[in-house]
Amino acid sequence: MIPLTKEIIFGYDDLPKTKLEVPEWGGFVFLRSLTAGESMRLSELHELHNGNIPMKDMLAVLSHCVVDEKNNPIFPKEEEAVDGLLTKNMRVIQYLLKEINKLNSITIDKIEDEEKKS
Repeated sequence: MIPLTKEIIFGYDDLPKTKLEVPEWGGFVFLRSLTAGESMRLSELHELHNGNIPMKDMLAVLSHCVVDEKNNPIFPKEEEAVDGLLTKNMRVIQYLLKEINKLNSITIDKIEDEEKKS
């Protein structure tokens, strides 16, 4: 192991990614986990809307998490992505959002629970 520097930490790709078949769209997509900033935005929306995050905001999250092989978003413009995703099959959207949730399954509550155990 080496001592980490700011440059190493900021340059390291630490976002888990998964490949998902989407037969309804005729292929597959890569989904990556949320960044800390995206997760913070989602938490703020959750609080602002009493747990009922508007679909447009959920589609914005989805647009950031659908990436290419190098973790670059395939939807570079959020507003354009949301408008396009609003026209797609809701079952597919729900499936993708569910998979994003799986990638981001560690919550503050789970971390606090683990700390109490140790």
